[in-house]
Formats: sequence, structure tokens, C-alpha cells
Amino acid sequence: MSTSAEVPFEIGSLRRSDNGQLSFIGSSSGVYFINTVRQAFASALASHVQTSRANPLDDELGNYFNEQTPATLPEDGNASSISSPDRSDASNDLIKSLPNKETAELLVTAYFRSWHSFLPFLHGPTFMSDLEAVYEQSISDSWKFRCCALTLQCVLRIAALDYRDTIRLRPSAVDRPQTLMAILGPLALDNRQVSVQALLAAQMYLVVSLSLDAASSVGGLICRSIVKSGLHRCPYRYPNIAEDDRDMRKRTFWCAYILDRFLTQSMGHPLGLQDGDIDVCLPSPDERHAKHAEEDADGDRLRVLSNMIKCAKFTGQILETFHKSIHARSLNQHTLLGLEAEIEAWWNQLPRRFNETTSFSQGAFFNISYNHLKLLMNRPFLSLDPFSPNFLTAIQKCLSASRNIIEIFSTQLSAADDLKWPGYMSCAWMAGLLVVFAAQCNQYPVEHAKEDVGRCLEILNNMSRRWKSASHCRNALRILKDRIDQHPSGVSPPPPTDTQSPDLTEFLSGKETASTTSGLSRSKRRRTTSQARVSGGNSESRAFQEDFITASEAEKSTERTTAPEFGSIEPPFHAHQYNFSTDMFQSTDWESLLQLVDQDPLLPGFPGNFE
Repeated sequence: MSTSAEVPFEIGSLRRSDNGQLSFIGSSSGVYFINTVRQAFASALASHVQTSRANPLDDELGNYFNEQTPATLPEDGNASSISSPDRSDASNDLIKSLPNKETAELLVTAYFRSWHSFLPFLHGPTFMSDLEAVYEQSISDSWKFRCCALTLQCVLRIAALDYRDTIRLRPSAVDRPQTLMAILGPLALDNRQVSVQALLAAQMYLVVSLSLDAASSVGGLICRSIVKSGLHRCPYRYPNIAEDDRDMRKRTFWCAYILDRFLTQSMGHPLGLQDGDIDVCLPSPDERHAKHAEEDADGDRLRVLSNMIKCAKFTGQILETFHKSIHARSLNQHTLLGLEAEIEAWWNQLPRRFNETTSFSQGAFFNISYNHLKLLMNRPFLSLDPFSPNFLTAIQKCLSASRNIIEIFSTQLSAADDLKWPGYMSCAWMAGLLVVFAAQCNQYPVEHAKEDVGRCLEILNNMSRRWKSASHCRNALRILKDRIDQHPSGVSPPPPTDTQSPDLTEFLSGKETASTTSGLSRSKRRRTTSQARVSGGNSESRAFQEDFITASEAEKSTERTTAPEFGSIEPPFHAHQYNFSTDMFQSTDWESLLQLVDQDPLLPGFPGNFE
């Protein structure tokens, strides 16, 4: 990656909601790639749809993006419902909405069995003791009582997601992000461990529920609380920290770090906790401060947490490499190869039981995480010229990782394992998109793509029982599958007979007009931003006004590359570098493309409401 022209140019987007809110979705979330695929298939749809009927793909993507942005706040008349509650009222609400003690113990046990090995920010014996004290209301410290009640409520609701058909908890203030944030605000002003743990429990509940925007806001409170309480520094450096507190301080910090990296990647936001500010040792059985060998059970727990932290660190390094401000990106081959080598070394050094895919707890999680890292490393290069070697290499690496992800998820479903980690939905969604994109690029046999996408639809359908946004991803992917289904079984869209690039709409629809063939024999056709749409109603034809360049100028452009097995490689979209100062959805080309499909706005915030 020696030249600036080869630097991936994925960019984020600002989305305007109906009430005027602007919400930033960064490029690491996949928003750029999602709309690259959308743009490609929209052109194909435009050649077939001649009515003013809305594009169902746009509807599903609109619903998906709505899930990623803040919920609409209540009107002024109901503003009191989200005002900061009195401390006693908040505590009373948290207590009154608790289930009976037997149900609470069942859910807490389920929580520790499913989640504690991944995010052990709670101390099991202490938490069970606090549970007893909350039900008996025997905690004299009102602040600690409130924190313990809030933590318990969040833990119960996380576990209850697995018991939706059998256990229904009473409504509580933690159910709505607005009221929950009002409770959490005062906790961020306190530096005690119990307050930070309550904030983490609330954030984890929001993450597991895929309320990522609210979880990101809570993350801001957590980052400040961590710095103020010194959790980002090694506890063994300070003699005034009790020995029993040191391990919990480290565990609390690293759990916050893992959630920070997850939310940063999911939302496309800057890192909250910078690696350069951290000197906390990684937890492991041979940790330098350990005074004795860990028991086998504790050793396994520490290894799981340690490898989750390493995976989170790699995620942060990838984000810093590819998704900084477009003016601050500077890639070189040595940096990328070094990062790739670190990821491969981490994967090869994992304990064998962490590489297997036979159980949810460890093997499948780390296997999917490894392939997701490969997606994050290579997906940005799909923003480059589709004729370039970087693009062609990246799409094959992404395809391999996507197929592995789908295979692992399918194995988990066959074993009746519940796919509950919140990052799984995005992994399955991206894997399915990359498969259909590769097929549309003529880089993957259509018959194979149809089989893989079919399995991905089953996976997303299973996830939709837990997360509503998974149903939008499933529906959008089904529409894309229907598009590639229209081609003959096992046959990719036919490439044009001429060696020059066809018009985008004609290529994606698998058609060539006589004018196109004759025009391409003289020069290479390119669309420019000076496109115009000719329309006289839905029954009349529409066309682009196109500029032409001479054959000699075309020879200066990138040459077509030929794949050894699948034949000519065709561009899935118009390969030009977007103006970095604008959002891709604001381009004249994008608006004209959507107008081919329908005169009416197809998607809230697309394209006119993006800024």
C-alpha cells in the first residue's frame, strides 16, 4: 500500500431522523459496504422495475438503519417520564419490579453459566450475597443498595432473554434507555467499584439487547469513571489498594475495554479507551503478579478473558488503521503485514479447545471472532477499483472468511446452541452480503452463493427471535438472493462480449442494448456526475446522459483482469473515488440511480436526508 490512491476510502455517514436528529454511523460498522452492495443491486432492479412501487430492499435497509440510530424521544407532554428520578423513587422502582426470589436465583444462575466466562466484571460469591441483601433490604448504605439493585435488575433481564416464553419480568425503569440513562447519570459521578460495576451491568444489558446507541452513550460515562477511579492503571502499582480488590479492578477494567471495542466497531465511533493510556496486565495463569499457580478452572477462565482482550485489541488496531479520519489515514505494506501476522499468530497459539466449533462457549466464539477479524482487515479494500489486485485479493479473503462464519453458525444451529453473543448478528449479516456481492462480481459461482445465502437466512431467522433487527437483515438478504436466483443455476451474469466496460444498469441486469454494443466498440463508456434523467411518466423510458472518452484515454484506465476459473471480472458498481468531503449518499450519481427505481423517497434518510 505504497500510494495514496491505493488507500481504502470507506467513509461513514450522517443520518437525519424525522425529528431532525443527526446520527453518525462510521465506516467500520459496514455502512459503506452495505450501501455499495445496495447500489449495485439497485441498478439491476432499475432495469426491471418500471412502476412507482417502492423497492422492498430499501424498506428493509431503512428499518435496519433505524435500529442503529437513537429512538425518538417522547413529546414534551411526556417529558416528565424521562426526567431524572428521585433517588428513593428510583430505588423503590427497582425493588418493586423484582421477580420472586426463586425466579431471580434461576436467572442469576443462568447468567453466570452463559456470560460470566466472557465478561467477568462481577464477583460471584459477593453478587449472590448482595442478592440476598437486596431482597431482605438489609444494606444500610443507600448508595450501595441502589447500585446493587440496578445491577441485579440488569443481570436478570440479560438472562431473561433466554426465557422469553416462560418468564416475563415486571416492567422496570431499566427497560427504556431514556429512564435508564437518568438513573445512570449520578452513578458516573461516583468512583467506587460498585458504581462502575452498575454502569457496566447496564451497558451490557443494552449491548445484549442490541440497543447499541444507548450502550455507546453509557460507554462514555464508563470511560470517564474508569479514568477517575484509576482502573486503567495496574493496581499493583499502588499499595493503598487492598489485595482482594486488585483482581476485581483488573477484571472490571478489561470487561469495559472489550465492550468499548465492540461498540466502537459496531457504531463506527472513535475508540473510547486508548491503548497508549493503559498499563493493566493481561489476566493469565502465569500473570507476573500472581503469587501462586492458578487452579485449572480459574486458569481456563483467565485464558478465555485474556484471549477476548487480545481479540478486542486487534479490533481496535484495525479500526485505527482503516477508519481514522480520511485525512489521517496512512497505510503501508509493513504495517498491514505486521498486523495480519499478529492475528494469525494469536489464532495459531490458541489452546486447541478454543479452535474447535463444537460448543458455543469457547471454540465457536473464537473461531467466529478470528474470521470476523479477517473480514474487518480486508473489507475496506472492496472500496477500491474492482479491477485492482487489492480488490480481487480482498474479495476472495472476505469470501473465505464469510463461508467459514456461515459454516460455524450452521454447525451451532445443528447442535441446538443458542446464538446469543450480540456481535453474531453483524457477522452473519456481513457474511451473507459478501457472498451475494462476490457472486454479483462474478467471483463466486451463483449456485454456491445460493446455497450459502440460504443457510445464512436460516441463521438470521434464528437470531430474529432474539433481535428484531435480524429480521430486517434476513429480509434484505432474501431480496438479494432472489436477484441472483433470476440467473440460470450455476451460471454467473453473462459478461459483455466487448472488452470495454458496459453501462452499470445493463451489466447488472445481464442485458446489452444495440447502442451499448456499438458505442463500446468505439470508446469506453463512463458515467459522470453530469448525468440527467429523461422521464415522461412511468411508462416512458429513462436514460442517463453520458459523456464519452476516446479509446486512447480509456487505455490509460485500469485494465480488465481475468480470473482463471470464472472468466472476465466485471465491476459491480461504477469504480470511481468518492469525494472525501461529501457523503456517498449525497452524490448526484447516487440520487439519479435511486430515481430510476422510484420517484418517491425509498428509505427514510436516503438520500436527501443524509448530511
